[in-house]
Amino acid sequence: MVNFEDFIEIIKIKSYEELIEKLQGKSPNFRENYIFRGLGSSKYELIPSALRKDENGNYMINNYIDSKFCVYELTSAADHFRRCKIPYETYKKLNEEGKTILLNKNSKEMKDNTPAQCWVKSENEIQYKRELYVLLKFLNWADKSGLKISTTPTIRRLIHETIEFKPPKNKWPNLDFFEIISLAQHYGLPTQAMDWSYDYKSSLYFATNNILHNNTDDCVLWAFNYKLFENSYIPGHPHPYKLQFYRPEYNSNKNLMGQKGLFTFIISENYNFDRRPLDQIIIEDVINNIDPKAKIKNYVKLYGLNDFIIPHNEKIFYKFIIPGDLKHYILNELYLEGYSEENLFPGYSGVVQSIKNRVRLEEYVNELNKPTKKNFIMLFYEKEINNILNKKKRMIFKKFFTEEHFGNCFIYSKNNREILGYFKIDELIKNTPINMWNTFKRNSIMSKEDFFEYFEDIFQGYAIPIKDLNIFKYPIKLNLNLESEIQEITPEDQSLNFLLNF
Repeated sequence: MVNFEDFIEIIKIKSYEELIEKLQGKSPNFRENYIFRGLGSSKYELIPSALRKDENGNYMINNYIDSKFCVYELTSAADHFRRCKIPYETYKKLNEEGKTILLNKNSKEMKDNTPAQCWVKSENEIQYKRELYVLLKFLNWADKSGLKISTTPTIRRLIHETIEFKPPKNKWPNLDFFEIISLAQHYGLPTQAMDWSYDYKSSLYFATNNILHNNTDDCVLWAFNYKLFENSYIPGHPHPYKLQFYRPEYNSNKNLMGQKGLFTFIISENYNFDRRPLDQIIIEDVINNIDPKAKIKNYVKLYGLNDFIIPHNEKIFYKFIIPGDLKHYILNELYLEGYSEENLFPGYSGVVQSIKNRVRLEEYVNELNKPTKKNFIMLFYEKEINNILNKKKRMIFKKFFTEEHFGNCFIYSKNNREILGYFKIDELIKNTPINMWNTFKRNSIMSKEDFFEYFEDIFQGYAIPIKDLNIFKYPIKLNLNLESEIQEITPEDQSLNFLLNF
């Protein structure tokens, strides 16, 4: 019995060094036989951008389609009632009057008289028209801007954005469109293409660079054994899988050259788009074509055209899951190895972006390494509290030793057993008692006698400036037994963690 897991291995990575060791420790031809794709979040699937939806259930490609997009649907009103859930009254009226349905880019019925651009027969065909619509806009506007795009005469005739065009045998994406689709995908337009790289470190860059925008999700590096499928293809025969690979000419796109990029397509007939993730499509197709008589477990017979055997120590896919807290470290290592914007996006804009992103990464790391400030409760006696409240004194003295980084410090009255307010501690001034007294005596909340009695036989102590003093209008009653003059407030302390909200 062959299972899905026989063809894919999910590996959770604990360090960058472990990832490199696993990648380099595979078979000698591993990095030659596999292509790589980096995803900034483990939540993302191997689905082309044209088929992805946003949180509202609308296709993301619709963000690139204006209100001029409008099509007539030729399906019966009953079909539309079932699929699009139109009101029953509308369905009944459509059945009686025999009217066609005018649909917008979201496949919603339109009430106005916007001229339709073409006829369609299904929701999948509407999806094709969406993609064609934005691709032809891309072609038209890029051409008007003087940007070179390699096209065939057939596509060039479509430059005025007519979406009535139907590809041969209704196969999509069509080979004639591969170049324009790849270019549009590379620059951010949603398409049926999925971009990969021959260089796993280029893919790692795209998996980790969203840390510059504080995205700390676990990320993913995919490895796909494309050679198994590329080598199984026999020229002159239909490819046994819907999968197609395409590598544009690097001399026409410096970015692709810098990233060592290529693209995969899943070809659909009659616009029956397969909306499953790529790994699921590939593996399930392989399982369905395994020869049941084969003695070798992973022996696959491709419709009688060609055979391939998956080596026992390899998989079709490897999915390396990388913890989000490693992103900044990996990105920094990639920068040091030259996998940075000036090389991945050759040109002046790449250099400027590299300068900016290195500063962002440095700021992120500095903020990450910044000591976490903690909140404390500090014990005060009645005489000290009166000095703070009435004489506006701003310097207290303590003989404890700590390396903690303070945030808010709450004033706890030992006599009344209540919290009166809080102040901020920005610094601890360490010195001998005599020097502290001579420097801060005017602001001391303690008398000279109390001060030297408190610091008796102590060689060093701390002077603490009181800043941003906040006194509560109504003190908070708390019956505390503090073990020392100062106590940290932790989230685990159910009786005090509400103070962390101040």
